[in-house]
Amino acid sequence: MKRPAPIDRGVQRVLHALGEAAAPTLFGWVSGQVLGGPEALQYTLLLFLLPLVAAGALGLVAMRTYPRDVATANASAEAVTANTS
Repeated sequence: MKRPAPIDRGVQRVLHALGEAAAPTLFGWVSGQVLGGPEALQYTLLLFLLPLVAAGALGLVAMRTYPRDVATANASAEAVTANTS
């Protein structure tokens, strides 16, 4: 199984950090410019909760198929190793 190169991990960490750094600004912009009004922050938090719920649902689906996916990947790796020997 191929492991990610250190540069890939570095890029992933930088993108993750940029996303975390941009979140408060994005929350403020959506609250002030898009929604506006006295309860805009509450609606913004509810709006940004939707992707979190979607990610949780996707994780639950992935948990159901994970054992089969691992077994398939292991069988494929063993077949490739057997053919190259």
